[in-house]
Amino acid sequence: MLMGVLASLTPLALLRRKEPAVIYARVSSKANEHSASVTWQQQACKDVCSRMRWDVVDNVAEVISGSLPKNQRPVFCQLLQTCKKKGIKNIVVEGSRAVARTARTAEEFYEMCTEAGIKITAADIPMLFDDSTGNPAQRFMRHVLFGYVQLERDMLVHRLQDGLARKKQKAEEARKKGQHLPRSQKGTVKVNGRRSILETMQLSKSQSQKKLGGLFQQYGNGLLSVRDLAKKISDRLGCKKTISHETARRMYHANAE
Repeated sequence: MLMGVLASLTPLALLRRKEPAVIYARVSSKANEHSASVTWQQQACKDVCSRMRWDVVDNVAEVISGSLPKNQRPVFCQLLQTCKKKGIKNIVVEGSRAVARTARTAEEFYEMCTEAGIKITAADIPMLFDDSTGNPAQRFMRHVLFGYVQLERDMLVHRLQDGLARKKQKAEEARKKGQHLPRSQKGTVKVNGRRSILETMQLSKSQSQKKLGGLFQQYGNGLLSVRDLAKKISDRLGCKKTISHETARRMYHANAE
């Protein structure tokens, strides 16, 4: 008798579909687009989906600053609209940092999801975005955690700006003493940003003059346009992509100093 009941229930269990879910990961810079950070975020989200027996129907990874307001986050806003249209009720993220780095934007996205009937599940704190019970203490903790993420971001920015200011001051003092230092596009001492081709390849000024001196001379005499200079420098140094015109111009001026 019992075996007959179990046999009759089995087809229904097999026909039951898993609840769909979408994974969202975010990094703030292009340099991290293919880094381990994205892979790690996605794996943490997959683990959650596996435990919840959710079917991952889409996997979105975005390169954008989490400090931007919601009107400058079109990918995430479009993701919410797509989920609402397709009836997907779950978006899984590694943590609140993936959603936003400011308390206001994080709360706005939470409200948008609530209005759309979509639940965000954070792998590190699964109940962070869940306010279904209406518990005031849980709502308070959500606000505290959103505020902490913003504080963490603000402190990091403050430390970076303070460090750059001190680095710039030391660089200016070294320049006044006659030390040769890279220059920015504005002509000031370069203390941040991508390293130049010469720095990346670790070419000294004498090596640069030996490899590129003839090209710089032709450009200085008006025999080469800056576009041609950029292409010829790229070919001479074996670069995979042609360097920008501005980079070629800065290299010329750095060599002339």
